Amino acid sequence: MKKIYGNNSGEVAKNLVKVRWLKKRLNTTMMVNKMNGAAESLQKISDELDKLPEKIFKIS
Repeated sequence: MKKIYGNNSGEVAKNLVKVRWLKKRLNTTMMVNKMNGAAESLQKISDELDKLPEKIFKIS
């Protein structure tokens, strides 16, 4: 785990990047680890979710 995230808070912080989550619906950002493509993959998921119709996101 330390190889992925870092040995201390400074190392952890160096590996964090902003991901814009659901830009069309929530338009919020979160800090995500960039190692092993995690942040890039999460951004792609968010982008694909944003393409879905609004009715999918409505909760009855």
